[in-house]
Amino acid sequence: GEFQGGGSNNQSAIGNFSANGGRTASLDITIDGAPGADPGCNCATSVNPNTEMVQEFKVLSSSFSAEYAKGPNSMTVVTKSGGRDFHGSAFLYFRDFRLNSNEWFANKIERDRVENKFVYPGFTLSGPLSIGNFNKNRDKLFFFVGYEYYKQTLDTGFVRSWVPDQAMRNGDFSNAASVGSGGFVNKVPNFPGGIVPGNLIDPGGQALLNTLPFPNIDPAQSGGWNYVDNLLVDQPNHQFLTRLDWNISDNTKAFVRYNLQRETQPFVIGLWWRNGQRQVPYPSAVTAPNRSDSITASLTHVFDPTLTSETILAFTYIDFPNQFEDRNAISRQALGYPYQGVYGQSNDQIPSIDPGGWGDNGPLLYNPGGFDPILFATKWQYAATQNLTKIWGTHTAKFGVFWER
Repeated sequence: GEFQGGGSNNQSAIGNFSANGGRTASLDITIDGAPGADPGCNCATSVNPNTEMVQEFKVLSSSFSAEYAKGPNSMTVVTKSGGRDFHGSAFLYFRDFRLNSNEWFANKIERDRVENKFVYPGFTLSGPLSIGNFNKNRDKLFFFVGYEYYKQTLDTGFVRSWVPDQAMRNGDFSNAASVGSGGFVNKVPNFPGGIVPGNLIDPGGQALLNTLPFPNIDPAQSGGWNYVDNLLVDQPNHQFLTRLDWNISDNTKAFVRYNLQRETQPFVIGLWWRNGQRQVPYPSAVTAPNRSDSITASLTHVFDPTLTSETILAFTYIDFPNQFEDRNAISRQALGYPYQGVYGQSNDQIPSIDPGGWGDNGPLLYNPGGFDPILFATKWQYAATQNLTKIWGTHTAKFGVFWER
């Protein structure tokens, strides 16, 4: 899956870079001919290319041949394959917060380094595959296997916002100046002494206010915010890849490649969305036991020195079954929120809070609705490619047919 915790949708290379002046969402990626981009947003990869398992990586931004049906900028990845000799590797990538310098903002507010950790062990193994007397010369069948485990504790980055204190949750805004600076957050309501009479306090609004975190910092120290935090989340991930190459004859070659990824992805700020300022952690984290599976089958035949055919069939599947960890923490009924939405009792999730619109006038508490009890994001992609290459003298022509769903 498209894996970065608690951040925005731009979660991989194809969501953060552009080429030739194109949009970031205009990039495409294929893995051994299989679709590799998330079709839901074109901002992430459904199959993450692993540097220990990649044989070739290529970026195309112009002069496309017929086999590249999508663009205008395309990345192609070819995975490693085995050979007649056995090869293997074991590796470990490690990074610990103790080796990091502290952020400038963390020093300013006198916070310690965020304790994020990354430990990535893995291995690869490749060579010939013999079955009885078959392939005893090591020239017919070859395999490649790779695995990597991502044991990682990620941080959300600093979350900064304005939140009401206990007195404000009960209608007493007489000390609103202490909230901080920004927009209208420190303005006093038009009531005597800035105190809202109890009979005018809406029970639904009060229930929503009580889902917000409490102030935890002096605004004079943090640049005007009265709530600052940096949350840690565990996001384990497994990646497994295997490839089988078969030399059917001198003129005919085939391979099959399968890639598997499994990850538990937590969203503690908001699902798929993170406003750069003022958004606070949602009362319940959203957790997704993500998975992706991708398989490619390829057959190449050389008819003669001037004519070659390549056929590729590919399938990619990604699934993000997002679910709340604690439904009582976001339940209208459990929190005493008295109003129903347009769908009545069918959605017990509390509404989002955005008192400032898209301005800076208060905390943003946001998550999409539709968890019943899981908000699915399930995507299937199929692709079939037929390339025919013909050489006439010093000229080469390539004809391609590509279908994807």
